[in-house]
Amino acid sequence: MTVSRLAVISEHACWGGVQGFYRHDSTAIGLPMRFGVYLPPQAKSAVVPAIFYLAGLTCSEETFAMKAGAQRYAAEHGLIIVTPDTSPRDSGIEAADASWDFGTAAGFYLDAVQAPWDGHWKMETYVTEELPGVIAEHFPAQADRLGVFGHSMGGHGALTLALRHPGRYRGGEGSGIAAPRAAQSGVQLRCAGVDGAAATAARLSPDVRAGRRAAR
Repeated sequence: MTVSRLAVISEHACWGGVQGFYRHDSTAIGLPMRFGVYLPPQAKSAVVPAIFYLAGLTCSEETFAMKAGAQRYAAEHGLIIVTPDTSPRDSGIEAADASWDFGTAAGFYLDAVQAPWDGHWKMETYVTEELPGVIAEHFPAQADRLGVFGHSMGGHGALTLALRHPGRYRGGEGSGIAAPRAAQSGVQLRCAGVDGAAATAARLSPDVRAGRRAAR
């Protein structure tokens, strides 16, 4: 049974492999979602490990793929790189575009629990459950050899998701918001919880306790 139909946005030759960008209708999000995949040359003839990169605030599925130059090293070591988008888009929620650090391109890789966000902001479920299934269905990835890493908002997401889903990932690494309670600007407003996932969820729930439950 097909997990998800993919629409190819673009594909490009890259370091002996292929860098592609794709779109599919997400069950978890309830909206179309985009993601990028780099297939190393080894993937032409074998299944290979995959690592998920979680990008930071204001970024998209294209940012890391276009700016980091990681494909060269992924080609050398035989790694698939998966780059999900950072949030739902075109959600119809007016407040989603009101702030650069909350809403569109600022999904914080968690599942929201308060309306109106709880209808589509299910990024933890999407990244840890649905997207790995889509990748396994359509690309030669080893489902039992996945890793996660990220930067800034994505660094925090990678750390919390790796800790909260130890059976999903072989390893996790993050650079960025590791101590969100000391963060500045809008992030600080969401740091009333014990850890970053609970803190961000607290902003989306009626109280901190509900946020903590949602983050467990």
